[in-house]
Amino acid sequence: MERPIAAEFTERIIKFVARLKVGNPMASDTDLGPLISHEAARRVEDQVARAVKDGATLSVAGGMSRPAGLPGHFFEPTILTDVRHGSLATREEIFGPVLSITTVADADEAIRFANDSDYGLGASIYTKDLATAMRAMESIKAGTFWINDPLTDNDAAPFGGMRHSGIGRELGAEGLDAFREPKHVHLDWVMERKPWFFPYRDRKV
Repeated sequence: MERPIAAEFTERIIKFVARLKVGNPMASDTDLGPLISHEAARRVEDQVARAVKDGATLSVAGGMSRPAGLPGHFFEPTILTDVRHGSLATREEIFGPVLSITTVADADEAIRFANDSDYGLGASIYTKDLATAMRAMESIKAGTFWINDPLTDNDAAPFGGMRHSGIGRELGAEGLDAFREPKHVHLDWVMERKPWFFPYRDRKV
């Protein structure tokens, strides 16, 4: 988040997250359902605790909860601010409803931070400056790069990560290749001795 707009953005996102409803994922008014297991929820809880210990500020205090009459492994939406680049929250994948906010001086610093990672599944940028968007798209190593429209997928386009975010692709023509078994067939319809066959009579010894 660029420094000039960081404070306003953070204030607005905190108010938005406070309105999200955690509950039954089958209910139409639910925003966030449960995590896959108790272990997964405990892992996210531990990551948030370690991020705070590492200097991050818990601006929206999420945590495990069990809504009345609803079984499952829930984790309240959480926002971490003042996240220092290079800290745990920027080095580990947190598979839970946790938003980490790091302030940067400008787009160039954001690009540098994005590339200073072991992961590269996806990256996103919001900007009215097309030149900045194109520079970020060309520079950041990620399998998918969204410009002003994050997380919209296209079945005709390949999806997959770079670096430690995985190999291979699904969807698109590239995804179909994973289900194919190529076979090479070489045919020469003229059956004759070729000049490169052994022995090499023209070779000077």
